[in-house]
Amino acid sequence: MTDENSDGLWKTRNLFEILNNTFSKVYSPSEHLAVDEVIFFKEGSFSDNTYPKKHKRFGIKIYKPCDETG
Repeated sequence: MTDENSDGLWKTRNLFEILNNTFSKVYSPSEHLAVDEVIFFKEGSFSDNTYPKKHKRFGIKIYKPCDETG
């Protein structure tokens, strides 16, 4: 068992290992990858709001990997 002072994710480490193993069995990306940027609209206060000079001024910016299948 890991010490909670040495591992910041010690409470959720088992969950991440299970998810990582499951996703690696189901999804194998191609060698052509791109990173897509999406802004999800959200009103209200949130510490990580983004304020770009685009039509969507308020929201949470999320980056997602994409391959040639979508």
